[in-house]
Amino acid sequence: MPHHFLVGVNQSRRLFVAVLLASVFGIGVYHTTLSSFWQQEEAAIAPRLHTAPHQVPPSLPITSALSLLSRTTNNSNATEATVLLVYDSVNAKLLAEGVRTFLQAHRVPFVYHSHGYTSTARLRWVASGNGTARGLYGLLVVADSISFFSRWTAQERRTYTDYCKRFGVSAIFLTNTNGRLKKRIHRGNDTLGFRISSPDSVSVTASVEFNHTKPGVVLSHVPRGVAWFAFAPPPSGTQVWAWAVRSKMVRPVVLVTREEEGMVSAYFGMPFDLWLTKLLFLDALSLLPDPLVPVLRYGRERLVMVDVDDIFVGNQDMRLHKDDVEAMVGVQERLGSYVPGFTFNLGFSGGLFSRGDPLEVEGSQEIVRVAEKFWWFEHMYKHQKPHLGTEEQLIENITQNIAFARQYGIPAFANGYSIAPHHSGVYPVHPPLYSAWKKTYNVSVTSTLEYPHRSPAHMRRGFVHQEIMVLPRQTCKLFSYHYSLESYQGGLKSLIASAEGGEVFETLLHNPVTIFMTHMPNFGHDRLALVLFEALFRFVHTWTNLQLIADRPLNMATRYFTIFPEDIVPVWTSPCNDGNHMSIFSHAPNCTNLPSVLVVGPQKTGSTALRLYLKQHPHMCSNRLTERYEETQFFSNEIAYSYGVNWYMDQFPYPNVSGSPCGVVFEKTANYFNHELGPLRAHTLLPRAKIIVILSDPIKRAYSWYQHQVAHNFSTALNYSFSEVLYAPYYHNASEALLNLTLRCLLPGEYHIHIERWLLYYPPEQLMFVDGEELLSDPASVMDQVQHFLNLHSILDYAKILRFDVEKGFHCIVKEQDNLQCLGPSKGRHYPPMSQEEMDYLIRYFKEPNRKLVALLNRLSRPVPDWLYDDDRLL
Repeated sequence: MPHHFLVGVNQSRRLFVAVLLASVFGIGVYHTTLSSFWQQEEAAIAPRLHTAPHQVPPSLPITSALSLLSRTTNNSNATEATVLLVYDSVNAKLLAEGVRTFLQAHRVPFVYHSHGYTSTARLRWVASGNGTARGLYGLLVVADSISFFSRWTAQERRTYTDYCKRFGVSAIFLTNTNGRLKKRIHRGNDTLGFRISSPDSVSVTASVEFNHTKPGVVLSHVPRGVAWFAFAPPPSGTQVWAWAVRSKMVRPVVLVTREEEGMVSAYFGMPFDLWLTKLLFLDALSLLPDPLVPVLRYGRERLVMVDVDDIFVGNQDMRLHKDDVEAMVGVQERLGSYVPGFTFNLGFSGGLFSRGDPLEVEGSQEIVRVAEKFWWFEHMYKHQKPHLGTEEQLIENITQNIAFARQYGIPAFANGYSIAPHHSGVYPVHPPLYSAWKKTYNVSVTSTLEYPHRSPAHMRRGFVHQEIMVLPRQTCKLFSYHYSLESYQGGLKSLIASAEGGEVFETLLHNPVTIFMTHMPNFGHDRLALVLFEALFRFVHTWTNLQLIADRPLNMATRYFTIFPEDIVPVWTSPCNDGNHMSIFSHAPNCTNLPSVLVVGPQKTGSTALRLYLKQHPHMCSNRLTERYEETQFFSNEIAYSYGVNWYMDQFPYPNVSGSPCGVVFEKTANYFNHELGPLRAHTLLPRAKIIVILSDPIKRAYSWYQHQVAHNFSTALNYSFSEVLYAPYYHNASEALLNLTLRCLLPGEYHIHIERWLLYYPPEQLMFVDGEELLSDPASVMDQVQHFLNLHSILDYAKILRFDVEKGFHCIVKEQDNLQCLGPSKGRHYPPMSQEEMDYLIRYFKEPNRKLVALLNRLSRPVPDWLYDDDRLL
């Protein structure tokens, strides 16, 4: 996904989660939204309001249906919650990539520009709804800051300063120490600072109360051979956060300035890949407004747990001895001085208990003897891969493991936590595993490395499935084959370095809730895991203000989803694009079985007819039909989506109806078009799919959709006329059901809104816009265009198989013996025309959306549908 779209994605997900939580817990989201809407609109139209929605009011101001979804809150922030991350020189790219990864790991929304930042056009502002100016960026992060300042003109510097002061925008400037730093850097007649070699030591000021960095610490072991940038003596009022000492010369290397207007600037001359720089950078981010930095949701707290998988699993000569178990207990007590209550969490597979040589058997028995000193989790009786089992087989397996725990007095029932061997069945989800967990062990929490993908690690997330909370799991560079220093690349020095500011430390820094995965062999022989975690916890205690907390899995999961509620609803990825996922998928997936074409609607524009026509092509096939539905609604229906990718794949047959292989698999669901999360979900699973959108006259579409609801005996539509549905937002006592009907009637016809959302995920060349009116009047011509868009190898002449049916009012398929196959009786209905007053209202309503649609199509160099010009009232 393009990085400059991260903000829009998160906003859509937050909106969806809010609505989901409202539906689950009964929170009146729509009621609150509409109350806010009326606070804004009532004064203007109060003289013309009626008290009951059974009379048509006179001409009223037009307000988009989108306002029914938008809360009008007073936001005091003068800027958008977005970081602008920029670099210009090629030498600074490595630095910029490191900063980008850091921002991603801490979920800071950002826009990433790789060149041209010296143009102050980047510092744009946009108008907010109340007419005041709002800065487009809340923070500017600049890589290669020396080049940034030395190449700016005086006018550009004034523009930058004015922008930051006007909107209270902060800035962080990072020196590209990987580049060629001049010995002395000037800006005009002023000296900015000096290049220095690696200092002898670095001191952090004791006068600032940092969130993450411990004040007053002195780092005496500084990596050699790296250039630093020391700043010239700063003016009064500047805070020096860090000093570099070299040859008895003390120079500032991190500065923070504060202006009266609220502008804060931080300047870094330290290498960004140094762990201390990243700690201070995180503290600099903490200077920003709360909405901009998610890390402020959890501050210094870090919940941590260490899982020990396979405690009874392993080859002979790799299992624990009695003295290894005693060492675990001893180190666990010492770790408790850094993390109160810290306890190793052991995963047991009872079917492999007490194996190996006599010393290893003694070790297994010792673990059981001191079982009360540890936490425990169920790990499959014989360590089987759950994705290969049925629900019945999994229940039997887990039941055997539970019986083993009871037999040996293992306290395995307090956590409600289980781990599947090899993460099999957790993600991609194997529904029988989740069902078996709930029916036997009452599991409420698990964890996995695999969602959404194992790599990159900083992008792992949690989700909730079948009421089981799935937390992201993290590696600590120790795997099942690491049992001695000889087996660990780089030996003891590398192991300690990963804990003391390296990869394992950064994992703890990035994540407010961290579950580390280790394995039984890591605790035997050279006891690498004990060395690692003692070094890690001691390092955190010595150098940081982080508060490490040990807690049970249920509390950790509750905390995680409180901090990140946007993670509750999963977004399914395709196993076909991930080798790990392919190896643990429930059944061998036929990756050609996933659709490569989506007809997304919207409803009442001719999508059913298009589906019928596409299915006539010998090399195209679609999903199986159910008794009631022709659509899967997978990306738009929460129940269907919760079934997972397995279920979705099963909706599509391997051959098409004629028995020949499918050249193209397609799906039609008409409400994908305007669903908030439809584009995100579709793109995550089907990133290369081609998307077909049908654009019909939105006035006709709105009326047809209302009549469709009436024909299907939808109670709200039966109780209200079309006029009452249109004017519902202007009545004080309109029910939420009526307002929701209005929303669903009008909002899909504001085509530009939804097309822009699809364009967040799919490039324009993967989207086709079909003229719905032309599809009705000349389908053969439209189908020629569609076939060329899909790059079909054989072109079907639809003029030979389509015939207009006068009675139906649309084209039908010519079958054998000149019989016609037409759409069902629900299509082509005849109903009374709308009133002129209703027509006039809708013309006014859709005039601006239609203009925006034309502008959008022109921007994409796409033809504008004729119906927009046939009636000049539409534009």
